[in-house]
Amino acid sequence: MSDWTIKDVLEGWIADRTISRRKLAFLKQMHEINVNSEGLPLICPSHISRELDLPNGSSWPYVIADFLDFIEGQKVGHTVTRHKLELGSSGSVRKINDASVVGIGNDDVITVDSVMETWIERRKITNRQLSFLQEVFDIGLKSLSNHNQPARYYDAEQHWLSHIPMYDQDIREDGNCLEIVPIACLLDHLDPIRTNDKSRIQELRPLIEELYTPSEDFTLNNF
Repeated sequence: MSDWTIKDVLEGWIADRTISRRKLAFLKQMHEINVNSEGLPLICPSHISRELDLPNGSSWPYVIADFLDFIEGQKVGHTVTRHKLELGSSGSVRKINDASVVGIGNDDVITVDSVMETWIERRKITNRQLSFLQEVFDIGLKSLSNHNQPARYYDAEQHWLSHIPMYDQDIREDGNCLEIVPIACLLDHLDPIRTNDKSRIQELRPLIEELYTPSEDFTLNNF
């Protein structure tokens, strides 16, 4: 097992769409390392991300997490996002975004920053970018609901707030808000669906209120 690399294991799966228990355990071990890592992630080779139907420029931690979710989803018969959620709770989702530097309008690599800047410049985004924002929102929403471990949450870029339909009540006294807030507002503006008769921002508000309420068993790491 010590001779394996992530690249070798995934290329083996791409070749015959099978993976052994030992290789799957190896990927899970790599995922656990990624969740607990503070380092800047490396970018996965484009031929692998393409074969896995992921954006070119995806980081290795995200590719591994997405692959593990896919394999587990095949076993249980429904969509699984547990491994990506673990990355989100550890702050690695943001590290992935920071590592994937993209020019405005480049649809090969998608990050939160690139989608927001595309919206600001063009007042429209692609369906693929919309789906990406929805996935980021879903991961963030579940992370906010999980108080079993300390989590990191990032503030929005200040200039986003003047270009995205926002509500005054969602802006803090310091004039900013968490990154997930403008994501929710933009999604509600572009794709106004409701869950349990609530918009995305309405689902989000009580979780953010709870987040800023001091608790003995929950730590907020705001960046």
